[in-house]
Amino acid sequence: MPILKCHSLSKSFSEKNLFSNISFEIRPGERLSIMGENGVGKTTLLKVLASQLLSDSGSLHLNGLDYSNLKFHEIKKSIAWVNSEDHGLYPKLTGLDNIQYFAKLLKISNSELNEKMKPWQDIGLFNKALNEKFSLCSIGMKKILLIFCLTMHVPQIVIMDEPFKSFDQENKLKIIKLMSDLFQEGVIIYSTHDESLNAHFDAKVLKLVGEAHVS
Repeated sequence: MPILKCHSLSKSFSEKNLFSNISFEIRPGERLSIMGENGVGKTTLLKVLASQLLSDSGSLHLNGLDYSNLKFHEIKKSIAWVNSEDHGLYPKLTGLDNIQYFAKLLKISNSELNEKMKPWQDIGLFNKALNEKFSLCSIGMKKILLIFCLTMHVPQIVIMDEPFKSFDQENKLKIIKLMSDLFQEGVIIYSTHDESLNAHFDAKVLKLVGEAHVS
């Protein structure tokens, strides 16, 4: 059974159709890349999939259940939404303080948190961010902290908007490899302009073209 299934999704703003009749399903272990020129609705589609926005028409099913029959906290537990911004954590706290704060909210014990952090600590950028105040972190350091904090509960689906644009090639490849390993049975959906990411993730591609789409 697909983890996520969408049927005939459509969305418009101010009488402009962003996308129409988007349909796909994605199963455990699969990756989906959303591509297209600026302004065709990639971010809006991701927000609809992450239950941050409502579509104008169509339906979404998570593990066979219609989104409309699920409570927001049930969707949030299963789906992590990582937007394209580089803010969202407490600026005066260090990276580690922010991580520990989020872990407490998620009722993750210190020992469990330490185990979750171990593979990420093989990435120098992550280690550097741990002892730096979030406000003083580079954009890449902020992004890696955000990705970790928003996915540490290991949701079934991770949805990310332009997640790797802040990383150099070395860190990008390390993070892709790590996330592929951590979410082997999960689903990763992301938007990008970088076609090389799709090969690294072995991702299916959904290309938005104005009011239509090509998959």
